[in-house]
Amino acid sequence: IIPAHIDLVAIEIELVDKMGMVRHRQKFAKGTTTQNLSVNTLPNDLYVLRIFDGKTWHSHKVLIQH
Repeated sequence: IIPAHIDLVAIEIELVDKMGMVRHRQKFAKGTTTQNLSVNTLPNDLYVLRIFDGKTWHSHKVLIQH
């Protein structure tokens, strides 16, 4: 879960597994602030959600449990 105090405008996101493999990558139009990401096909595990705001990559841990 991304902490509520982080206000990012995403240009690109990556969901990376614990082995460093990018499991999902998506680019967005500039100004996108909300996006849904389906994780139904991913196994339960800890992932890193990387968000690129045009200047910096921000990383957040995400636990997926079905």
